[in-house]
Amino acid sequence: MSIKRLNFSRIIISSAFGTDGGGIPGYNLLPHYAKLLFYARKTQTCVITKAISQKSRVGNVRPFRLLNPFPFIISARKYVKRLPDGGIVNAYNLTNEGMLGESRKILKNAQCGIRIIPQLYVGFSGNDLPTWLHDFSETVCRFKEILADYFFASELSYHCPNNHEEAILNQAEKIRLISESIRVVKKNIPKLGLIVKLAHNDSMELAKEIELAGADCIHAVNTIPFKDVYPDKQSPLDFCGGGSVSGPPIKPFSFKYNKRLRKVSKLHLIMGGGVGKIEDVRDFLDIGADSVSCCTAATDNTNELIRMIEIYN
Repeated sequence: MSIKRLNFSRIIISSAFGTDGGGIPGYNLLPHYAKLLFYARKTQTCVITKAISQKSRVGNVRPFRLLNPFPFIISARKYVKRLPDGGIVNAYNLTNEGMLGESRKILKNAQCGIRIIPQLYVGFSGNDLPTWLHDFSETVCRFKEILADYFFASELSYHCPNNHEEAILNQAEKIRLISESIRVVKKNIPKLGLIVKLAHNDSMELAKEIELAGADCIHAVNTIPFKDVYPDKQSPLDFCGGGSVSGPPIKPFSFKYNKRLRKVSKLHLIMGGGVGKIEDVRDFLDIGADSVSCCTAATDNTNELIRMIEIYN
């Protein structure tokens, strides 16, 4: 099978610009973050959104409302915590306006010059799979109609560690779900650059099946469950399942996983997880990354991320 070469920027911003790619509410008012948004536009840096579900959903963190931001602020303080070693643990849990609601906001931001890659959450709740795939297909096609040429690529994510409504799938069921959803998207939008996001504990067998199903790219890793990073510690979010860690503490895990992944996959690889400085980018490029994704650095080490964009994009 021929491998599609994707015109993605070398540095990619993942999740840190919210579900519409235009910036996290509140952070947009900060000068350094606004500067990062400017550089992302100027350099055509690819921006992967936070995960968007088929229908609107309120997770643990309340939606931001300009006239009353306090529910958002209070819930964010409760479900997003900083860790002593520089990481962040969160249990955001997929708050978004759904694919159709977010698509209109994405369109507006894309028209302003941001190169947005929507991340579509494909979490399966255990209902009838053929019916679910049909509904997913229709939603993706409507998404394409709204965004038109701005819908040049998309990322599919299959697991949110903070969503306890997901069906627990065995390996065979998971491969079938992922493979069939890839084929559904590719059948309806053949030219779409299709990314699949993997977790640090997904098998190499799954990576191979993703390639066979027709995906163009793999993105690994974004966050890791607290218990996997700190097996001997109690999470500050233990009351809601522990949450997921991002930032510097997860780099050893993501680096090890991506090194293995590069040996089995010929696809375009977006490597990430704990990338906060130039040296981290070089480490991932040295093991074969085609692109490197940054998340927490957008808010915690913004000027360094701007340097990365200036050098590599």
